[in-house]
Amino acid sequence: MNEVDVRDDYAILYVEVDSGEAKHKTRLRVSVPQYPEFQYGDRVALQGVVRKPKSFETESGRIFNYVGYLMKENIQYEMRPAEVTNLHEQKGNPIISTLLGWKQSWLESISLLIPEPAASLAGGLVVGAKRSLGDVWLAAFRDTGIIHIVVLSGYNLTLVANSIVRTTIFLPRTIGLCLGVLGVAGFATMVGAGATVLRASIMAIIGMLSVYLVRPYMLLRALVLAAVVMVLWNPFVLVFDPGFQLSFLATIGLVFVSPHFEKYLLWVPEAAGLRGIVAATFATQLTVLPLLLYQIGAVSLVAPIVNVLILPFVPTVMALSFIAGVVGVHSIFFATPFAWLGYLLLSYMFLIVDLFSSVPFASVKLPVMSWWVLVVCYGVIPLMYWYKKTTLNWGGLKTK
Repeated sequence: MNEVDVRDDYAILYVEVDSGEAKHKTRLRVSVPQYPEFQYGDRVALQGVVRKPKSFETESGRIFNYVGYLMKENIQYEMRPAEVTNLHEQKGNPIISTLLGWKQSWLESISLLIPEPAASLAGGLVVGAKRSLGDVWLAAFRDTGIIHIVVLSGYNLTLVANSIVRTTIFLPRTIGLCLGVLGVAGFATMVGAGATVLRASIMAIIGMLSVYLVRPYMLLRALVLAAVVMVLWNPFVLVFDPGFQLSFLATIGLVFVSPHFEKYLLWVPEAAGLRGIVAATFATQLTVLPLLLYQIGAVSLVAPIVNVLILPFVPTVMALSFIAGVVGVHSIFFATPFAWLGYLLLSYMFLIVDLFSSVPFASVKLPVMSWWVLVVCYGVIPLMYWYKKTTLNWGGLKTK
């Protein structure tokens, strides 16, 4: 089943109960001590009280639909705390086990090369490692609106997909396409294939197919197709998966809103894609804002600045950390230069987050918002877009 989710002082196992009936599988979410460690595919014996999950009220006064959240993963029950015994038998998919084994080797290598908490951030950036930065740092990343880089996001996977495309561009087209699709699919599987990563993976594969077929890549159509595929595969993500909802809305912001922001940012230099990053940051923040306020009730006032200061360095950090981890599996000596260059940039990221999280009112909490306000907000956005488009057409201007 799922990879083990390691937290500060405990771990979460996702266990499929062997009931002897192939068509009826019961899945449990089990909380266990962090040690001894368990791996994907371990066959275990459980002892504890099985409970049905219940929704609960968050610190902001909102009701979190915990039942629906687990339902999207087909998890019906939970057990916490639990006594678990490892039976030392492997029952997992061999391909997934191999991919997770490579991932674990890379993480062990990077842990030897880069001090904590930078090693955990590098693991989250590159391979979506489920390592905890600790409650203090997680709160700081959340308050500064940069929490999306702590675990692998669609942005990170897009960088990985682009790297795979550049690596295979010199191969015959059919071989390049097959390797590219396998590379993206394998990487998505290794990092957990959450809703955000899955959406980005499907869109990346569609992009590869468009190049292979010499057809234009329509971003909006690719987004809609990815959403339809995901909802048909698992309808629960549409309602119960915040990652899917935020990822979809953020991409909508990139398609429709970002170009309008960019037209008014001519004073921002284009070096290192800075203008595009600024426009994309403001566009995505604006597009997901109503949903964030409805679900979480907090908005980061410093998020646009922090994203602009950090995002340009993410591709370099990912590349340096990846190389350091791979080389470090074979030679710590040769990996050290890459690791310390990456560590300098990771330290810079922590410095920016620490600085801006200490700003008064860096994050503002708002009262509970009614669902109809959310509907009105997202109803206004297409109306504004339609109004602007028709106004320009009425004035004789051609719009795209």
